[in-house]
Amino acid sequence: MKAYPIQRHLLGALVALAASLPLAPRTFAVTYTWDGNGTPDAGGNWSTAANWTSDHVPVNGGDTALLDDVTTGTRTIIYDSGATGFTSFVQFNQTTAGATNLLSIRKNFSISNAVTLGATAGTAQITVDSANTGAAVTLTAGSGLTVGSNGILLLGAGSTGLLGNFTGNLTVSGGTVQAQGTTHSSSVTNVITGNLTMSSGAIVIDNTVGTQGDRRITITGDATVTGGTISSTRSGTSGMLTLQGATNTFNPVSFDSDLILTLDRGGDQSITTNQALGGGVLLRGSGVKTVTRTGGSTVSSISFIDGNSSSSVGTTLKLGSDLTLASGAVQPFATNFSQTTDTSSAIQLGIDTNGFTLDLSAGASSGVFTPANSTQAGVTTTTWTLSNSGATTGGFKANAFNLSSSGSVVNVGSNVILRATGGNGTASNLGSSGTFASTASFVYDGGAAAGTPATLTSGRTIGSLIVKSGALQITGSSFNAAGGITVNSGALLDFSVQTVSATALTVDVAGLTAGQIKTGTSAYNYNALTFNLTATPVAGTLDLFNLGIGGAGTGPASVTLSGLYSASLSGVSGVWTGTAGGFDFSFSEATGDLTVAASAIPEPSTFAALAGLAALGLAAWSRRHARG
Repeated sequence: MKAYPIQRHLLGALVALAASLPLAPRTFAVTYTWDGNGTPDAGGNWSTAANWTSDHVPVNGGDTALLDDVTTGTRTIIYDSGATGFTSFVQFNQTTAGATNLLSIRKNFSISNAVTLGATAGTAQITVDSANTGAAVTLTAGSGLTVGSNGILLLGAGSTGLLGNFTGNLTVSGGTVQAQGTTHSSSVTNVITGNLTMSSGAIVIDNTVGTQGDRRITITGDATVTGGTISSTRSGTSGMLTLQGATNTFNPVSFDSDLILTLDRGGDQSITTNQALGGGVLLRGSGVKTVTRTGGSTVSSISFIDGNSSSSVGTTLKLGSDLTLASGAVQPFATNFSQTTDTSSAIQLGIDTNGFTLDLSAGASSGVFTPANSTQAGVTTTTWTLSNSGATTGGFKANAFNLSSSGSVVNVGSNVILRATGGNGTASNLGSSGTFASTASFVYDGGAAAGTPATLTSGRTIGSLIVKSGALQITGSSFNAAGGITVNSGALLDFSVQTVSATALTVDVAGLTAGQIKTGTSAYNYNALTFNLTATPVAGTLDLFNLGIGGAGTGPASVTLSGLYSASLSGVSGVWTGTAGGFDFSFSEATGDLTVAASAIPEPSTFAALAGLAALGLAAWSRRHARG
């Protein structure tokens, strides 16, 4: 058909318009394979087009960079400063044994899709190579990175402290993640920004001789470790693994005792672990750090850092299970570095037993727990709060307690038990600063002999005092137990040299064995005396107060029996008597003796006389009733 002039003009305009428009970007994905400019085993720069098939550098938009098999030696592909900084896929295909397929990242690199780093034979390795870059470098895997068998992720560290870091969720399943050694003069930390999942394989902190010993890895997300090993390459150093996630499961096959495990978050955290954490546990940041131990209870030293400047928020250890300090491990303490003080130059630390027991008796300092002030310059006061948020009574076990350390204030909360188990001559001091709840208790349960008793001093009113075993002497200027005093059978409480006040005094009696009170010329003040019968009474005399109730005090306002039998005894001139369960009880304030005797049983003739009187009474009543 013949074209008219107007149609020819319109067609020419459309062609001209099309020619003036930019070409649309390529929308289909292509795989580009490293060919080393014709020598596949040769390394080189990523940004050099000739090193790829089709002479094309993989870019974003669905392209895959295929790092194919290295047949001999080590091939190093450098992600260099000329690269674009991003791509969609990176794939390793290493199948030859003894060869290493290495990608050295020397510029920030973002891979938008999931990466699997592993090899069927040989080694596939990514080095986040700040050591050869002179700058910090970050590898980002938007959909995560899995380090599988024969895979290595090496996080670099330069001599000036510049680091290679990783961003994304990291899975270790048979491969190795390693923090590179460095000669830098101070501690350096590689950061993994994301969650860590580890089922097998290894995490290695390289702090070998000649390099910086204090090498660290920090995980910012939650850690779920169900297998594998975590180790350092140098013994006797202070390498560290830091967990910043809110919820952490930490059950590797092994965790190097030369590494410190740190929980560091500005908020609450929890960790459940099967490890004794021999290098110690450091709690820092702020909030409540819940530690649960499975497969045992032993943990190593526990240290605290308050990372919050608020006077009401600090760092608290919360027990998720019973914890036992390892033999010789340092007692819980405030570090001398990194503390953040409030406006009063104070820090706040705490331990919440949560219904469990923190056993410190095997620890250093002869098993004596001393919550002390931090020695960091500028910290004038450390406030320790010992609490129990559990539904059941929780507590601390130590050979002795020293809550009187200079610069520390120790608050003892409701339903907390301080249980001292030390032997002859061990000394506990409950201090004079802070609060002591009336429902909290100090319990002595050691084996000290009467001639060399354990001692207890307190410059403040405490809750309850319980002497379960051994001998305990009260010392100091005065002593007040607002929750009462209990002395178990076979135990001795000595307040012969101390003024003692309590709302109530309870002495356990088990047959011919009982608790004993050693008195003297000191004053005593208590209103109620109770003999708690824990076994069937036996006739005899028990010397409960070995010098009698003497001193400057006055006798009790009441004396009662509890336990197997309950009764109130009647007091006349310091002698209290009563009957219960077929026994007569008599307590003398003068001698301090409790005498128990079987109640008198009438002779048969007495029973007959009583029966006759009863019969006469009944007959008389019947006659009166008949006349009426």
